[in-house]
Amino acid sequence: MAYSATQADRANRRFESALLLLLIIYLGVAGLWWFSQDPAFSAGYLSAAQAAALHQTLGWLLPLFAILLPLALFWQLRDKALFTRQVQQKLASTFDEAAVGLAHVAVSGHFIQVNQRFAQMLQYEPADLAGSTFQDLTHPDDLADDLQLCDALVRGERESFEMEKRYRRRDGLFIWAHLSVSFHRSTDPQQCYFVSVVEDINARKQALMALQASMAQVQLLLDATGDAIIGVNRNAEITFVNQAAQQQLGYANISQLIGLPLQTLVSKQKAALALWREIHKALEQPQQISGEADLFINLQGDTLPTAYRAIPVPRSQDGTVLVICWQNIRERKQQQMKQQAQSYLLHRLLDDAALPDLLTELVKFIEQQLPHLRGSILLADLPNQVMRVAAGPSLPAEYNNKVDGLPIRYGNGSCGTAAATGQPVYVADVHNDMLWLNFQDLIAPYDWLQACWSTPFFDTERQLLGTFGIYLAEKRDPTPEERDLIQFTASLAAFLVERSDAKARLELFSKAIEQSPVGVVICGINGEIQYFNQRFIKLSSIPAALLDELPPLKDILPDDQQEWLDSVLPQLKAGHQKVVRQDHRLLADNTALWLESSLYAIVDRKDQVTHVLLELEDITMQKQAEQHWIESELRFRTLLDNTPEISVQGYEADGTTFYWNKASEVLYGYSKEEALGKSLLDLIIPTPMRQDVSAAVRAMAESGVPLPAGELMLQRKGGEPVQVFSGHAVVQLPGRPSQIFCMDIDLSVRKQQEANLRLADAVFNSSREGILITDINEVIISVNPALVRLFGYSDTELVGQKPAMLRSGQHSDEFYQQMWQQLREQNYWQGEVFNKHKDGSVLPVQLSISAVFNETQQISHYAAVFTDLSEIRATEAEMMFLS
Repeated sequence: MAYSATQADRANRRFESALLLLLIIYLGVAGLWWFSQDPAFSAGYLSAAQAAALHQTLGWLLPLFAILLPLALFWQLRDKALFTRQVQQKLASTFDEAAVGLAHVAVSGHFIQVNQRFAQMLQYEPADLAGSTFQDLTHPDDLADDLQLCDALVRGERESFEMEKRYRRRDGLFIWAHLSVSFHRSTDPQQCYFVSVVEDINARKQALMALQASMAQVQLLLDATGDAIIGVNRNAEITFVNQAAQQQLGYANISQLIGLPLQTLVSKQKAALALWREIHKALEQPQQISGEADLFINLQGDTLPTAYRAIPVPRSQDGTVLVICWQNIRERKQQQMKQQAQSYLLHRLLDDAALPDLLTELVKFIEQQLPHLRGSILLADLPNQVMRVAAGPSLPAEYNNKVDGLPIRYGNGSCGTAAATGQPVYVADVHNDMLWLNFQDLIAPYDWLQACWSTPFFDTERQLLGTFGIYLAEKRDPTPEERDLIQFTASLAAFLVERSDAKARLELFSKAIEQSPVGVVICGINGEIQYFNQRFIKLSSIPAALLDELPPLKDILPDDQQEWLDSVLPQLKAGHQKVVRQDHRLLADNTALWLESSLYAIVDRKDQVTHVLLELEDITMQKQAEQHWIESELRFRTLLDNTPEISVQGYEADGTTFYWNKASEVLYGYSKEEALGKSLLDLIIPTPMRQDVSAAVRAMAESGVPLPAGELMLQRKGGEPVQVFSGHAVVQLPGRPSQIFCMDIDLSVRKQQEANLRLADAVFNSSREGILITDINEVIISVNPALVRLFGYSDTELVGQKPAMLRSGQHSDEFYQQMWQQLREQNYWQGEVFNKHKDGSVLPVQLSISAVFNETQQISHYAAVFTDLSEIRATEAEMMFLS
């Protein structure tokens, strides 16, 4: 019969009480039996017979109690042993059959005892875990926390602990378990151990992680979608928000929105409030609502135009009962607006509206979209480098007049700077910006001009067309939406300007074809005439009435040209772009007429030939010019061949020589026959220079730009170096490769002359005698340092003066007249004179004057040499005094 430990304990205590009572009775009986032997003990109470009977009876009871007492004790001990075995059996059964894992673990971590459930969890038998440690089976990432908590138990810092950890199974996989650990303490350290209860939560943990992953994926999907999504509970409070909604509403993080009443995000416009009442009704009476409206406002107070859907959903754990999804359709609306404007202005352009009218309508359209702004379009007058006002409907006429003619220059306000730099210029405060420093008087009367944003626009070749400017009454930079609208306006303005110019050019082109000196015929791919101009009638001599019938081209051409047309049309269809032929005709008055027929293929965007263009051009004058050119070339070659001072070489882009004049033969030592057909690099270019010269020749041939003239060190036939001054000319004739002519002048003699001049100059400047040079009018043009030292004047004080400034006054006019007479007759004079120093002192000098002649033996200069005699005269005076 099953009983609890509490019931067994009560029965045990009752049995112990009965045993104690039995022992007391036994001791009482034994005492009475002992005392009953003494007659004196019972003399006062019992007779001797009664005392003997009592003694005899007690004698019988004593053996009985002596037997009963051990039996009772034995019975109790047997019951206790039975109870202990039952308890141990139940404990063992509980340990082994528990639904959770149980383990006794030594302080070292070794398993003392584990139950079957724990071993099964890890795919082991209990005996297999003997000698193993929990450290061996614990995931490395969980081990540190587990050991730390165990240490806290051993130190007595806590009674127990719980944690979730991962165990390694026999197959190497890890499972999640919930671990509860307590510590069994004993005075004997060997009897201390951990009591661990391990619950397998792997399935639950995996499900939880899968749920978390699923929720993360859902959140990721919500965040990744372009739609903004928010959830609302029955109290109209926000329960969840995705990233798109957070960003559109302008909040820093999602937590700022959770719990916020949805009504705080609803626009205060009448239509939005009416829609809010419908959404609020959907919270009580579920119904789906959709449409387009300016429903929400962001944190900055801007209205969000949206395409929305309000969808009732079953109540979720967070209380969500309604999900609102929306798309911000601001860009779509702006795109529709832009398309409408573009379409309208394009139709106006096709209706031949004037460009100023088109640009004015464009500015008005933008001002309707942004009522707080004023717009202006300036067009670039590139030849004069100024901007001209094309449209500014909301600006005062006086202001437009002042802006018209604004120079394209950096620092000229927003528009002038944008035009000069080619970049948008956004000035948030025109009163405190350096770009507007020179225009403060202009803007002072206008309160509406506090900021100015200007954007340049260009044609397809990136050439400046104009600028689109916006003026504001507040000081700020443009918003991203305003920047987008500005860029759209600038692009549309560029389109209108370019298309208007293209239309004007097309009209001009049509007039140009009609008035062209070239006859033009446009045919279909099979040669049927579709257009001709009047010049073709005159040149071809084909009657206009015949051409008006638009016959096939080959039916009206001469026989030889018909054959030519039949042969070249397939070539044009096969991809040839142009075919040319020239015809010579003799007119009635015996004058020669040359006509050139050029046949072109006209292709579409897919490079398919759709039409054929025939140009008929009178090239009589060109032929005459070619004849003149041939004659001129002959004269030119004759001139170059007989120019002795300049050596000329002609060569192709690859360096092959085709011209070599006589001066080149003399300078370089190669005859004409030796040079022609050879590479110029091999003939006269030193080896170290050949690579650079080859690259320079190719560059001249490709660009048509000759190299700057300069001095070069080339080589003669024998390898001797020769210094020349070299210049180049590039000749590019139509249809022919570039030809290069090199003109060289021998600098050998000139270099020697320059060396002589440098030597003379060194002698002049280093001479100890003072030297003075005048022109034929006796004006000083040069002095050397010795003369400066001799007379104390600087060269700047002397140059430009006459030598008479050095006279001391000690010689008569007759003396100087005789000196100049002898100089003119003999071209030389020498003598002793007294000159004056700058400080007024008189200097005795030996003066020699010589005339200098030029190449024609005419006097060009006079040179005077002064030798200081001061020391000599002082020595002579001293000797005379001593004598």
